[in-house]
Amino acid sequence: MVCFLKLVAAVLLFTLPTSAVHAGGVVSNPTEADLRTALVGGGSVTFDCDGTIFLGNSLVITNATVMSAAGRNITLSGGNSVRVLVVNPGVDLTLNFIKVQNGKAAFGAGLLNNGGSVTANNCDFSFNSAAGTNGLPTAYTNQPPHGESASGGAVFNTGSFAAANSTFISNSVTGGDGAVGSYLDAQLPGSVMTRGGSATGGAMFSATSATLIGCMFDHNSATGGKGGGESSTTTSTYFGGDGGLAFGGAVCFSNSLTLVGCTLKNGFVVAGNGAGSYYGGPGGEARGGAIYGNFATLSATNCEFSQNRVAAGFYGQLLRKGNRRADASGGGLSTAGSIVLQNVVVASNYLQGQTGFGGGATLSGNALISGSRFRANHVAGDNLASYYNSGCGPGLGGGICNNGVLTISGTLLDSNRAVGGTNGSGSTYGLGQAGGDGKGGGICNFGTLDLRNSTLADNVAMGGDGGSAWISFVSSRTGGTGLGGGLCSLSGSSTIFNSTLSGNAAVGGKGGDGNPYSYAGIGGTGIGAGIYVMTNSLSATHCTIANNQSTGGGPGGYPFGLPYSPPPLANGMGFDGGIRNVGETAMALTNSIVCGNSQNDINGLFLGDANLIGVDAKLAPLANNGGSTPTMGLYPDSPAINGAVTLAGITSDQRGFVRPIGAGPDIGAFEWNSDSFYTSFRLLDFGRSAGIYHVRVVGPPSQTYRLQTSSDFVSWNNVSTNTTDSLGLRPLENLPSQPGPTAYYRTISP
Repeated sequence: MVCFLKLVAAVLLFTLPTSAVHAGGVVSNPTEADLRTALVGGGSVTFDCDGTIFLGNSLVITNATVMSAAGRNITLSGGNSVRVLVVNPGVDLTLNFIKVQNGKAAFGAGLLNNGGSVTANNCDFSFNSAAGTNGLPTAYTNQPPHGESASGGAVFNTGSFAAANSTFISNSVTGGDGAVGSYLDAQLPGSVMTRGGSATGGAMFSATSATLIGCMFDHNSATGGKGGGESSTTTSTYFGGDGGLAFGGAVCFSNSLTLVGCTLKNGFVVAGNGAGSYYGGPGGEARGGAIYGNFATLSATNCEFSQNRVAAGFYGQLLRKGNRRADASGGGLSTAGSIVLQNVVVASNYLQGQTGFGGGATLSGNALISGSRFRANHVAGDNLASYYNSGCGPGLGGGICNNGVLTISGTLLDSNRAVGGTNGSGSTYGLGQAGGDGKGGGICNFGTLDLRNSTLADNVAMGGDGGSAWISFVSSRTGGTGLGGGLCSLSGSSTIFNSTLSGNAAVGGKGGDGNPYSYAGIGGTGIGAGIYVMTNSLSATHCTIANNQSTGGGPGGYPFGLPYSPPPLANGMGFDGGIRNVGETAMALTNSIVCGNSQNDINGLFLGDANLIGVDAKLAPLANNGGSTPTMGLYPDSPAINGAVTLAGITSDQRGFVRPIGAGPDIGAFEWNSDSFYTSFRLLDFGRSAGIYHVRVVGPPSQTYRLQTSSDFVSWNNVSTNTTDSLGLRPLENLPSQPGPTAYYRTISP
């Protein structure tokens, strides 16, 4: 399994040059007056009191200042009415053990760094709120105002910002709602389509460089404003404006962001809804549950991004076909630019949009991921129905959606899900639509992907459920299609080397339910559980692609009653559990194992040498066999041993162990070494079938051992004495059972 090193930065402090510090003062009473007196002229400001200092106006730092409250409990509070701190251009400010809370402003409610240099050590930025104002209602005007945008719930940075061992908790940024105009304004299309304000950076917005070490971000949020519309006594918001964008539940940045040993969790990003009941405006897009960066540089080391949530805004109904979401990207991270992620965990993030991109991360530009884990992230297409026949959207990339140049090494992506939108019902008079497609449970690739020494396991691409039709004697819609449980490569190119894909699934969605007017829909199709390739090129070298499964979805039912003479219910189909290539470019497959997958192991054009396809490769279950990611070992009688062709420059297997060992390299991601891998006896594949117990024993070649059994793990009885063969293998059957509910077995040297 992946091993992660968490950086401990508990004693790390940033310091400013002493030449920047002048004479300061001591705060003896927790009052605004005492604090302002101590701040005159800058310098070192300390506290010999505890308490909350409520501010009537912002503290503006005009001289180099070091404010320290070590050993004290000092809170600077904006009282939910004013911004707490402002740092003027060119001014240095250091905060030590200071709490900045309950600030209120349109941007930087806790701290506005207006071109200065700010350092925060062991500080707390919490409960600050940046909120844009709502557009004011007007009558008989062509342009009622848009909602005001808001940025940086706690911090707005246009200078240099660094924080160590600090917390950012429950900060928020909220865009203002668009204005409501008069009914007469609606006679001029577009005249009252006022936008909701955007919301960027629930805890922090940084337009320049920022460095965060050992910091915690928890329960920060970004919420876009609602679109405006028109109203009258006869019509409710007939025309409507756009919902506001929402980017970066914790941090939104546009320059350079460095994270070391940070945790960013429970962020929430929800874009504003569009307005309008007929000519409705679109909902706002939502991006980056934890962080969002645009044409920027991101470096994250030993960090965790977990349990963040992203939801795009709903459209206003557009010509009675709307009421669907906008697009959304990056349940944990959504970043474009130069990206380096080392030893990070991206886990349990969730995202939904009309098209959902990247449950864990959406990456564009040039990205490098190493030694990391993406686990249990979820992306979903829109699941709302229209009045008539709006389709359900796709979910793309449960773990990662790649739109740029991405290199992944030594990384585990497991238990991620990409699910298409569901319940595309036609309402009372419509036909409904098919469920949306789920593409790339682990990775969905639109760019250039280089996957090395990594494992994709137990990821799922699942189609959404089909919608119900409400027109006589037609069928409800089919479930959506699941494509590429491990990897769905839709365009660009994918190169896979020394990697394992196992236990992934492509599953069709359930068919739409029937009713007294329509027949139940057919289940959707699952295709290419390991890898699905559409139009791009793919090469796989020394890979193991095994035990992946494609299955069809179940049919719809009849929860509302049966129609006249319904046809038989029909399940969907599963195809090509290993690899499916539907493009016209042949895949390059070399020294790879593709076996044990449901349906066909491989379907489509491919070229290559020394592969094991559709045969029993004698693979051990996925396990921790050394290295940073789980692998599937080889049993001593595997035909993969010494079966590969020698390729220049390949000196190790997926685990980093030496390759080749013996007469030649082994096929697949794992290099078997009887001298090092089976240095002791092991019991594998213990089970029971038809009342007969069986076990496979591996150990050093040609060695004698005893098999013993026990019912209490205390008293052991000999079963048999056996000798492994020249490959270290000995299968045993007809093992005696114990009278108790539990039987234990072990091997012991004679």
